[in-house]
Amino acid sequence: MRLSIIIPSYNEKPTLAKALKRLINLEIPNFVSDREIIIVDDGSDDGSEMIAEEFSRQYDMITLMKHKKNLGKGAAIKSGINVARSDVYLVCDADMELELSDIPAVLNAMHTHKFEFVNRSRFLHAANSRAGSLPVYYVNRLLSLLSSVLDGVRISGVTCGYKQRISDFVGYPETWNWLQQVHPI
Repeated sequence: MRLSIIIPSYNEKPTLAKALKRLINLEIPNFVSDREIIIVDDGSDDGSEMIAEEFSRQYDMITLMKHKKNLGKGAAIKSGINVARSDVYLVCDADMELELSDIPAVLNAMHTHKFEFVNRSRFLHAANSRAGSLPVYYVNRLLSLLSSVLDGVRISGVTCGYKQRISDFVGYPETWNWLQQVHPI
């Protein structure tokens, strides 16, 4: 299995370097033969683009894409998928709201159970991550319910940062339009 970790980044200067260091040093399961980290800078104006440039120069596994202006998280994810060279995509926010050390467990779940899609929920293990403010909680729950009804699969936290999908299942990048149209994350 080859893995592409896609990081949509907009004004993430306070956390980007720390997140990238953790991802570079993360112990990935043995069944992952190759990995790449794709940072999509979505028009940042806080200097986070310079941090991403430095890491992409230092590490061959890191690719940097840039949007000249902020196009939104969905567009950043689509841009990352368009250049990904892997079998599996994992979308990971740079703000480190979720523990990056959970990624191996997400990969193991996908591999062991032959899942085509894995979405880590901040609500199933609330002690391990911030669930956010009460209004954010209710909006997330509403979007998760809507997504569950539309997709026919129970999803408890659709706005969560980790989303992992097998590339053949995704098909063409246009299938990710739902990120922009249905779920404003």
